[in-house]
Amino acid sequence: MYNEQIRIRASGTKSNPLVIKSLHDTAAVIDGTGFIMSESGNGILAVKNAAYVNLIGFKVQNSVANGIYIGNCENIRVTRCKSYNTQSSGIGVWFSACAYLSF
Repeated sequence: MYNEQIRIRASGTKSNPLVIKSLHDTAAVIDGTGFIMSESGNGILAVKNAAYVNLIGFKVQNSVANGIYIGNCENIRVTRCKSYNTQSSGIGVWFSACAYLSF
């Protein structure tokens, strides 16, 4: 369990995407309890201005904004992620191209 906000602004490439994954396919929990942020353009796990990023196997919870926020991105893949108790979208994608979600 991690009580923190995570911001990803790095990119991978088509042939070598940036992969951020829970260890051993167990859902790492990212908890937003206590974090104050505006609802617009924010999330406990946020990917901004990035390309070719894969998020795999996270449980995001207790956010006063989005659980997972993806903004101004290309080719982002969200796999086996879950979101609970968020004030805004559980998983929100804005101003982005080619976002792939699979649960």
